[in-house]
Amino acid sequence: MNPDTFRRSMVHLNMSLSLAMSTPALTHLSFKERRFFDYLRKKRIDEFTPIEMAKVMKVSNRTIINWAVALAKSGLLEPQLVQKRIRSYRVIQCPRYRCGDEIL
Repeated sequence: MNPDTFRRSMVHLNMSLSLAMSTPALTHLSFKERRFFDYLRKKRIDEFTPIEMAKVMKVSNRTIINWAVALAKSGLLEPQLVQKRIRSYRVIQCPRYRCGDEIL
């Protein structure tokens, strides 16, 4: 192996490892929760209520609430409180991982 090629591959490996260590672990999220967040990002939805998203996604509003709670615990959504109740959620713009990458 050429020394320059080896050096470039080691630099690439170090960069990817440092990125992986700085990103939040999203592996604990279910597939559907990750897809839901990906849908929010692709459609550029900044804020939503569970009822309106339930109609769009054709699931119950309780399902959306469960997904939103999991995403909020991960720091990807922020609950919007009205008095003591959560009425809507706001998508956190560009969290600790790169915004352009898709979450799979």
